[in-house]
Order: sequence, then C-alpha cells, then structure tokens
Amino acid sequence: MISLDNSISDNRSDSVRRMKKYATLVEELHILVFGGHGGHWSEGNLFVYSVPVNSKVAAFFVAKKLGRKIVKKSIDVVTAQDPFFTGLLGLIIKRKKIGLNIELHGDYYNGKFWRDKSPWWPFRLALGKFILRRADNIRVMSERQKKSLTEKLKISPDKISKVPVYTETDVKITESAIELHSKFHAPWIILCVGGLRPEKNFIAALRAMPKILIECPTAQLVIIGAGPEEQYLRGYVSRHDLAGNVHFLGEMNHNKMIAHLRQADVFLIPSLTESWSRVAVEAAALGVPVVMSDVGLAGEVIIGGTSGEVIGAADPKKLAEAVARILKGPNLRARYAAAAKSAIAKLPSEAETMEIIKRSWEKVSAKIEN
Repeated sequence: MISLDNSISDNRSDSVRRMKKYATLVEELHILVFGGHGGHWSEGNLFVYSVPVNSKVAAFFVAKKLGRKIVKKSIDVVTAQDPFFTGLLGLIIKRKKIGLNIELHGDYYNGKFWRDKSPWWPFRLALGKFILRRADNIRVMSERQKKSLTEKLKISPDKISKVPVYTETDVKITESAIELHSKFHAPWIILCVGGLRPEKNFIAALRAMPKILIECPTAQLVIIGAGPEEQYLRGYVSRHDLAGNVHFLGEMNHNKMIAHLRQADVFLIPSLTESWSRVAVEAAALGVPVVMSDVGLAGEVIIGGTSGEVIGAADPKKLAEAVARILKGPNLRARYAAAAKSAIAKLPSEAETMEIIKRSWEKVSAKIEN
C-alpha cells in the first residue's frame, strides 16, 4: 500500500488502528508512506516504511528504490491512494505478476472544478487517466465516480469496485457543546462543516443567507472549520452586513463537531466536489435533514425530494429556497430525516466494507495469476 497519510508513520495514531484492520484481511500488509522521519516499524503482519518529504522529487526517487525492495517480497497487489503521485509510483514499482489497485478519493473527472483548479491540473488529470487505464482495479466511493470513469474515461465497469467510506451510524455524543439556539437566540440553526477551501464553496451559503432571512428572519448560519478562505469569507460577512446571522466557530475535533451537528435544524453542503461525504451520513444518523449540491452521495443516500434536498449547481437562490422550505416545514423536516435514516441503514457495515475491499484485492490477484 502506498499512502500520503503521514500519521501512519506513528504507530499510536487513529490511522494505524484502521491499517491494523486492513492487515487482518491479508497475510502481510506493507505500507510505504510519504511523511514522518523515515525508518520503519512493524507489528504482527503489518509493516510500515516512511519516506521524509523535504523535496517531492527526492522523496519520489527514495520511495521508488524502497518500493522495489518491498515488492521483491511475496507481494501480490500494490494499492495506491490516488491516481497521481502514489499511482505513478505504484505503476513503476509493480512487477509483471503484481496487480495494481488505485483508490479514487476525489471526484476528479466529473465536472470542471479540478480541471480549472490550477494551470497544472489538466496535466495531472491526464497523468491520472494514463494510470487509471493501466490499473487492474479501481476503488471508488460513489456511483457518481464510477459513472464518470466508465463514461468519460471509457474504463470497463468490471475494473471498478464501489466501496463507500465506512461511517459509524450509531453516533454517540461524547463531548459537550454550547447550546446553539440559546447562544444565538435563534429558533433555526443552519450548519456547515468543513475546511474553508474553494471546493467547499461556503461562499454560496453566505450568498444564500440574505434570501433565507427574507423567509426566516431569525435563522442563523454556523460554520465549523478553518482554512485559507477564512478571511475572505469573514470579509464577505462584514461587507454584506451578515455578522448578526453568520458565526464562525473555527476548527474542532470530530466528537465536538458531532455535539454541535446534532443541534442543527438543517445541515447545508454547498460543495463543488465531494467523493462521498461522511458528515452527511452522520447528519442523517442524527436525524438532521440535509440540503446539498449534486455531489458525492447525492442521488444515492440523499435523494432530492425523498431524503433531503439536492441542488444541481449549488445555486445560492435554490439553496436558500431549499433551506427555507425545510426550516418552515416541520413535517417535511421529519419526513426527510426519517427517509435519510432509512437510506443509511442500507449502507455496508464495517465488516461488509472490509469484505468488499478484501474481494477487490483478491480479484486483482486472481486476474494477474490467470
């Protein structure tokens, strides 16, 4: 396995606990991770090797040398975390009798966002297309990603395994939180959660607020997260006289975020791109109705008019109409919440998710052997 999650280099991290579960699926799991201070550690059948990243180019060549040593062991499958940096490394180090599995954690080939992200992204996407077409198996999170690969990259659906991100649906509240309705003197709380980055498109939520306030004058928008767009978003709030109705709570740990999420009357996801959206599943588990743009699990879990509201292009006017409709309709709110809970109950359990991953690796191995 080739990973960019440098926390795996620390054998006490949460990521390592997940890797130990993966290790139970195979005879040996070797993980080459970019980050950390170099060196390696092992526990049972799990072996972790880290490559410091002082320079991406230098790190790539160090990892190539180390990766070639690792694959000389009894390796059947190389799995890479993305179709770019780690995917290229996987393609280079794999041998003839070793299968290549690529994980697709972003919806890179659906829409314009990633293509227009920077002048370098069209080249990066072209590299990804080259690698994906040479992979023996591709893991995607959603039906949307699978469709973009089959229709736009002409990849056979037989090469694609859909494995939604496992999310605990029996959500426990383990931390205290401020009482949002009391603090902001509001009957309605709209909540957004995520990194304050362009792809999360929180500016659309801010642009929707004046229209929401026409219908629901005392509604409050609460944003949890931090990131490079924070000052830009705060500036917009100030310039448009929204400071009394928009509140930034900053970054917080997952348990504290959940304690705030359960208080929301509407959970709003205006993203331009998502691979899945774990927090939408958590909102559904807590009985919080979801309004989201047509990304990630929209159409699979959150279905417009059935288990939530789905807006085609994160249009501020349509977002506002959907949010106001739910805030003013307690029966609609209850119906969406119940339907979303029913939808997430059909998602694979943790054991089933692990079994799907195991089968996808076995499929690659069997294909190479034949």
